[in-house]
Amino acid sequence: MKKFIGILIAVLAIAGMGICAAETGLISLLKDLWGRVRFKSMEAPYADFTPWYVLNGMNGNHSFPSGHTASAGMSYQLMLLPVVSEKCRKYKTALFVTAFSYTSVVAFTRLVMGAHYLSDVTAGGIIAFSCVLIGMAALEKVKAASHK
Repeated sequence: MKKFIGILIAVLAIAGMGICAAETGLISLLKDLWGRVRFKSMEAPYADFTPWYVLNGMNGNHSFPSGHTASAGMSYQLMLLPVVSEKCRKYKTALFVTAFSYTSVVAFTRLVMGAHYLSDVTAGGIIAFSCVLIGMAALEKVKAASHK
């Protein structure tokens, strides 16, 4: 049994690294495609503003999506613990609330600093959460296959 737990922890670590790599690559690609100007970089009359859904291409601007929020969102990987550990199942909600709270605080600070728009931090958080959910589904499949 201890060997099995060790294997699950190793799989969890590998899954975590894979999730982080996928999220970082996706965020970098999207930043290059969108090329959105940061709020704090604009001057009146704010003619450089573009809505979140407009792709501006590679122009040196990298506001959308928020990389800081997405990186903070990697704390959602705490939700993987109940997948590999029965003891952590009772903390499932607390693990989610902890990750959500941390990600929200980082997103808020990015807004207050003028580094991002609400759509930037929302997209960064959603991308991170989605990457973790995909990783969680993959981890659950690996766990189910190992029990057969």
